[in-house]
Parts: sequence; structure tokens; C-alpha cells
Amino acid sequence: NSGDRNACTAAGMQLSDVENAAYDPFLSLRFLQQACTANHAAACGRLALIFYAGEGDVERDLPSAGNFAMRACAAQDRDGCEVAEAVFAEPGSPQFDAEKALSYRRTNCSYGNRRSCIDLARILYAMDDRLPAEQIALNACVPGDPQSAEVCAFGQRLQSLRRKAEAEREAAIQAARNAQAREQAVFDRYMAQ
Repeated sequence: NSGDRNACTAAGMQLSDVENAAYDPFLSLRFLQQACTANHAAACGRLALIFYAGEGDVERDLPSAGNFAMRACAAQDRDGCEVAEAVFAEPGSPQFDAEKALSYRRTNCSYGNRRSCIDLARILYAMDDRLPAEQIALNACVPGDPQSAEVCAFGQRLQSLRRKAEAEREAAIQAARNAQAREQAVFDRYMAQ
């Protein structure tokens, strides 16, 4: 029932809190797993963190971290979403999955995670999806915030490149129109003779 779930979650969260004197991530697993089984997203997210980091007597286990992270993220737990992105984006891992990593990166960016936003913008830019890359970077930019400096600079650089490309394209179109008008004028003069 919900009382048991809440009690398990509370016990598991306390035991897995590094600032708690009773910190014991291994003991917390039992409580967190019961709470996660009862669909408590925060418990699933904490399990994902523990297995991803390999805290205390708990060995790092990326498949478990990924499973708990996906479950937590599906219930909108931010820790779970961040662990899911990390698990699936880790190139040397057997869990590596570029599509899943990109999906979780989008989710984390929508939650306001600047690192995810800048990574997402860079990936989209590399995939030649430049306007969304620019928009993501500029939306994640908080002018005057030192933590936003990198994403702001990247977004402004993309915006500058887009404007330059648009100006070059417009100049090429205008040059083609001018050339066509000159040809038409020559043709008109020839026909008038």
C-alpha cells in the first residue's frame, strides 16, 4: 500500500544520502527496490544513481542503472532522466545507444539541464540540423549568468553563421536576378532592332 511505499522510499532515501550519518547504499537497495516496484519514481531514480556511480558496497552496474533510470524518467524523475542520458551516451559502454541518449538529452534539456542542451545543440549542428541547434542553444542561454556563458556563445555563433549564410544566399539570388535582368535587356534591345 502507499504507506509501505512511502516508508520504504523514506528509509531508502535516508540510507542512500551521503550526508546522513547512517549512510549505507547497500542497505538502501532493499527499501528503494520495494518502493520502485511500487512505482515510486524518486526511488527508481535513486537506484539508477547508486548503480551508475557504484556507491559503497554496490558495484557499478550500467544495465541496472539504465533500467532503473528509464523507469524513473518515464515517471518524470529528473535524476532518472540524467542517469539514462549518461548510461546511453557512454561510448565505451555495452549500453551505448545513440538514439536513446539523444532522446534523454532532449528530455533533460527541456528540464533546463544546460549541459544536455549544449550537447544536444552540438549534435544537431553536426547532423546539419542547424536552426533547431541554434534555437536550443539560445533558449538555454541566460544572459549574465556565468554558467550560461558557453551555451550563450555557442548559440550566438550559430546565429551569426545562419545570418551570414542567409545574407550570402540573398546576395546570390539578387545577383541571379540582376544577371537575368541584364540578359532580358540585351534580348529586348536585340529584338527591338
